[in-house]
Amino acid sequence: MNISSQLEANIEELKKRFENCQDVIQRQMVATGLPIYVVYVDSMIDRELVEGEFLKNIMYSLEYMPKTDVFEFLQERAVTTADTKEAKTLEDAILAVLSGDTAIFMENCPKALIISSKKFPTRGVQSAESEVAVRGPKDSFTESMRANTVLIRRRIRDTRLKTLQTKVGVRSQTDITVMYMEGIA
Repeated sequence: MNISSQLEANIEELKKRFENCQDVIQRQMVATGLPIYVVYVDSMIDRELVEGEFLKNIMYSLEYMPKTDVFEFLQERAVTTADTKEAKTLEDAILAVLSGDTAIFMENCPKALIISSKKFPTRGVQSAESEVAVRGPKDSFTESMRANTVLIRRRIRDTRLKTLQTKVGVRSQTDITVMYMEGIA
């Protein structure tokens, strides 16, 4: 499906695809008069790059936003990283987001700006010691719930992988995440 030049149509489709994906951050904002929509997976990105550099730059540093060639303007004047690309289909943009990049959708622009913003959890994931696997990945879970959801998201890059986050326990208020594949479970 091609990206629409109407931002609201893109937002509606993204919300439908990422329904019940509570680890996917979606935010609509206005940058120098231009409506934009930012999408990324929490804990898979470098927040300092995305929020501290890019979003801060387009929100406060740019004096104006042109009416035409907005994509090129943002790519050349607002992004502090050289590793950017464009996505013309929604599937390409979603795959980039699920791979750890950030997608920026703009009003009157039929493509998305993809910013390379991958930054996975810093603690090294060790191999499982109690159940040794002969073939396949050697990752094992950690104490961090967010690091564990990122491990799974890195392997399964599909919008049908749903993450529901909640708290359980009267006194402990323990954070848990229920993950499932929509249509299978």
